[in-house]
Formats: sequence, C-alpha cells, structure tokens
Amino acid sequence: MWASTRKAAWSRRAIGAVGLTALGLYAVLKAAWAAGSRVGIVDRAAWDRAFGQLSDFERWAVLWGTDLLALGGALVLLAVLADRATPFGRAPLRGAVRAGSWIAAILLGAFALAALGSTVVSDVQVSRGEAEPSPMAAWVYYGVYTCFLAYAIALAVACMVTRDRGTADHPPRRPTVDGH
Repeated sequence: MWASTRKAAWSRRAIGAVGLTALGLYAVLKAAWAAGSRVGIVDRAAWDRAFGQLSDFERWAVLWGTDLLALGGALVLLAVLADRATPFGRAPLRGAVRAGSWIAAILLGAFALAALGSTVVSDVQVSRGEAEPSPMAAWVYYGVYTCFLAYAIALAVACMVTRDRGTADHPPRRPTVDGH
C-alpha cells in the first residue's frame, strides 16, 4: 500500500514538473519579448513592422495575455493533480475540471502537432527559396510548439493518472469479482 502511494505521488509530481516546465519556458520567452528582449528574433525590422501594425490591446494580448493563459494552464494542471483535501477532490468539481482538461489537452495537442508540421513545411519552403523567412528563428517555433505539446501530454496523462482516485469521504470504487 505504502509503495503504491509513494509511486502515485511521484508520478503526479513528475507529470506536474513536465507540464509546468513546458508552460514556464513558453512564458519566459513571451515575458522576455514583452520586456523588450529580441531573443529569437532574426529580422528586427520585420518584427517591429508587424508589431507596429497592432493596437495597444493587441500588443498586450500577444505579449502578456498569452502569459496569463499559461498561468491559467498551470493552475488547471495543478487542480487536476490536486490532493484529495482540496475542493477539486469532490466528485462534481473534479469531473468538470477533468472534462475541461481533456478537451484542452486534445485541442492543444492537435494544434501543436499541426503547428509543428506547418513549421517543418515552412522551413523546407524557405530553404528552397519558395517562401520568405519569418522574422523569428525557427527554434522559436519548434520550442513553443513543443512546449504546447508537452503540456497537452502532461495534462492528458494527469487526467489518466488521477481517474477514480476517490475523495476523503468516498474511496475509489473497486470492481468486485463479478465485475460490479
């Protein structure tokens, strides 16, 4: 019993670490840009032209709003992995959080895979001279979309690991010999 509890706690921490690291790397890059850094920007003039066309709100949303979404994602992951003592351990709230998390994991995972594929195609086109290069270095796209994919996978695995773990008042239901 103690070994399986310890293993489950370790797996929840590992899943949380992967997901939070992925979101943290993404947020650090976006916060650096918001603070004026040009890390990963290879064509500063094109970058400045693109951002010059945005309204103040759009610039805020692109730079800081996405960091707030990453923070929200971190909170969702922590809620899924939360201990039984939290309100999320109660069945109705836990079910709602897990359902939303599954939807988010599927949508974000699909987006990340499509974006990674699009980045590969774009790199090939640029290398052949068929397309203009992006103002951002290719590693930025690969890094960001890999972070999205890692977070989506961590969220999906967290949902699987925490299924049917019960609450403090209602232990998990175990099937009997006859399957009921």
